[in-house]
Amino acid sequence: MDLHGGSVVIDSAPGRGTTVTCVFPVAQAQKQSAA
Repeated sequence: MDLHGGSVVIDSAPGRGTTVTCVFPVAQAQKQSAA
């Protein structure tokens, strides 16, 4: 995850369950040079 710039968040509580959130950054489009 670190290599991609993302993160993982885990939230857990008795009687409420567990929530796992994975965050991945949106890839930015590379600029193309004008020919």
